[in-house]
Amino acid sequence: MLPYKDKLDAHGVLAIGGFGLLVGWVVSVLYEGPLLYALAESKAVDGRALNAANLLMLAAGLLGAIPIRVSSPGNCRRLLAGGAAACLTGTLLLPIMPGRFLYAHLPLLALVAGASMTGWGHLLKAAVPRSGRSLIAPVAMTLACAVLTSTHALTALAAPRAGFALAVATLTAYALLLLRLKVPDKTSCPPKLDSPGYVIRHFLVLYLSIFLITLNAGFMFQAVYPLFARHLVLSSLYTNVPYVAAVLVCASLPGFKRLQTLYGGLALWGFSLILLTNLDRSATSFLLVITGMLFAAGLFDYFWWSIFTTDLDSMNNPATLTGSILAASILGSLAGGQLTNLLAENGMAPFELAQWGLGAILVNMVLIGAVNKRLGPILINQQFLEEDQGPTAEEQRLEMVREKLSPREMDVFLLLREGCANKDVCETLHISINTVKTHNRKIFAKLGLRDRADLQHQFPPARLPN
Repeated sequence: MLPYKDKLDAHGVLAIGGFGLLVGWVVSVLYEGPLLYALAESKAVDGRALNAANLLMLAAGLLGAIPIRVSSPGNCRRLLAGGAAACLTGTLLLPIMPGRFLYAHLPLLALVAGASMTGWGHLLKAAVPRSGRSLIAPVAMTLACAVLTSTHALTALAAPRAGFALAVATLTAYALLLLRLKVPDKTSCPPKLDSPGYVIRHFLVLYLSIFLITLNAGFMFQAVYPLFARHLVLSSLYTNVPYVAAVLVCASLPGFKRLQTLYGGLALWGFSLILLTNLDRSATSFLLVITGMLFAAGLFDYFWWSIFTTDLDSMNNPATLTGSILAASILGSLAGGQLTNLLAENGMAPFELAQWGLGAILVNMVLIGAVNKRLGPILINQQFLEEDQGPTAEEQRLEMVREKLSPREMDVFLLLREGCANKDVCETLHISINTVKTHNRKIFAKLGLRDRADLQHQFPPARLPN
C-alpha cells in the first residue's frame, strides 16, 4: 500500500524522489566536499577555485531559468530529461577529461543542473497534489542528504571511485525516473502574482535573510571543518545526521511554531560559534559544535524549502520561487566561503572569523521580523511566516469544512473555491472527470450548497495584495 495515499499518488512520490535525487547529485558532485576535491587533486587543479565557479554557475542556472516559459509541464519534463542526459554524459566524461578543461566543464554541468532545479517548480506543482506538498521538503531533503552522506563517506573512507560510482548511479536513477514520471499537461488555476517587479519588491528581504544565514554555511565549510580534519571517520559518517534530524523534527510536528524556530536556530548557531572559540579540537568538541551548526542549518533550510514547495500556487510561474530562493542560498554560501578564505589569508584566526558569523546572526534577528511582516499576507500557505495569533474567522470556517469533508474532497473544494473548471480539477489531482463530478455532488450535499456558484459565493477565495 502506498504510504501517505491520501496525500500522494505514485506520480507524486516519483516527482518528490526525482527532485531529491537531483539535489543529492548536485551537492555530492558540484558542491563543497570530498568528491569534488578528490577529483580536483587527481587532475592537479585548484579545488577551491573549481568549487567557487560551480556555485556561481549553479546560481546563474537557477536564476536564468526563471523567465523560461514552458508550454506545459509535460514539455518541461522532456526538457529536464534532456538535461539529465547531458549531466550524465558530462559526469561520465570527468575521469578521462584533462584537468584544465574541468574549469569549463564542471561549471557548465552546474549551469544545466541549476536550470533543472528551477524547472522542477513546474513539475512539483503539476505532479504533487496540494495535500501532499508539505511532504516535498522533508522527503526530498532527507533523500538528498542520504545521497550526500553516502557519497562523502565512500569517497573519504573507501576510494574516490566508489563515491563517484554512487554519484553516477544517483544521476542514472534520476534520469530513469524522469522517463517514468507522468504529469498533466495543464496545472490548476493559480493567482497571477508574479508580474514584473513583484517578486523582487516583496521577497527581497527574504533573499537578504537567506543570503546572510548561508554566509555562515560557507564559514562552516571553509573554517570549521578544517579545524577538525583529523576526525575523518567521524566527520564522514556523521555529516548531515543533525541536519536531517532537524528536518524530520520540523516535519513531524504540525503545531511547530516555525517563526520561533528560526529564532531558535539563530540562537543555536550563535551558541555553536561560542563553543567553537572555547573548546579544543577533540572528537567531543567536534560533535558539540557540528551538531549545533548542522541542526540549526536544517531548521533554516526547512524554512525556505517549505516556502517554495508548499506555496507553488502563490505564483503563476512556480519556478520563480524555486529558482530565486535556492539561488539566494547558493550565493550566500559562496560569498561566505570566499569571505572566510580572504580573511584567513590576511591572518585572521578562525576564532576571530566566528565573530563575523555572530554579526550576521544578530542582523538576521531583526530581518526575520521584517520577513514575517512583508510576506505573511502574501503567501497562500502562511504557517511558516505568520505569528501564532490563533485562527482567523476565515480559517475557522475552513476548519469546519475540513471536518465535514474527506481529504480528497477538501482538495476538490479548494480548487472549486478558486474557480477551477472540472477539467482543471481532474488534471491537477490526477483523477477522472466522473470522479470529480462525484466529489462535487458529495461536497454540495455535505455543505448544503446548491451548485458551484453557491460555493464560490459562500466561500470566496482569499484576496491577496497587489
